[in-house]
Amino acid sequence: MHSDWIANIILAIIQGFTEVFPISSSAHLIIYSKVLGYEITFGKILFLHLATFLGILIYYWKDVANILTGKLGRKIILFILASFTATAIVGLILEKTIVGLVEQPDQVAQLLILNGFILTSASLIPNPDGQSISKLSLYDFIFIGLLQGLAGLPGISRLGLTLIGCLIRKLTWSEAVKLSFILSLPTILVANVYKAFQTFLLGANSLYALSNPSFPFVHEHFFLSVVSFGITFVTCLLGIYLITKIIYLGRRLLTFFGIYCVITGFFFWQYLGLI
Repeated sequence: MHSDWIANIILAIIQGFTEVFPISSSAHLIIYSKVLGYEITFGKILFLHLATFLGILIYYWKDVANILTGKLGRKIILFILASFTATAIVGLILEKTIVGLVEQPDQVAQLLILNGFILTSASLIPNPDGQSISKLSLYDFIFIGLLQGLAGLPGISRLGLTLIGCLIRKLTWSEAVKLSFILSLPTILVANVYKAFQTFLLGANSLYALSNPSFPFVHEHFFLSVVSFGITFVTCLLGIYLITKIIYLGRRLLTFFGIYCVITGFFFWQYLGLI
């Protein structure tokens, strides 16, 4: 029981920080759960993502409110829905692969290396005078949504790919970070709703039954789940503050995190091969 508490607290902290950095939080949860000897499920990963959803929503509540009230233009809501639809289609196509990778931490480590090379290469994208979110077209949002769908693969960073998509479409760094976080909100929320449907309505026939269909509130101690959720929420808020305020280095962060992913991925790929 004590080992479960320690593992959950460590994983909650990891999720809170890594979700808001372009280094794939899912990869870190899968790899570190293996190192800690803790059997993590896809439901647990989604549950912790729900805590980061709340953190992102609170941090960007003014921007979300402006979008919902139409202050940025009515078309933005439709564009975000189109982007989410593109993400959902890709996610459904990759669904079985995504779930299967939860039990393949060595392959996740390899994808983390690939993520590092993608981030490092993206840091070389020319940096012309950027534009605001309101200037993006429907096709820009769909393009970014498709990239976000590919990032459903553990090891490939959702934030990293959406940032890259935003930069390719010539958003400023600050606008790219903001849009990347905002676009994650419907994705995380609907993924959890879909998971609930899979768990409680389809039960054993669910695809997610491959990795234990139960949500943390069902599978684990209720209070432990609440504590994990709270820790993830707090560390998520701190992480967003860091990436937007204290370490505001723009696209140079992509190089830094890219190198980190290559080194970390290679280390754990070799390490996991020994245990």
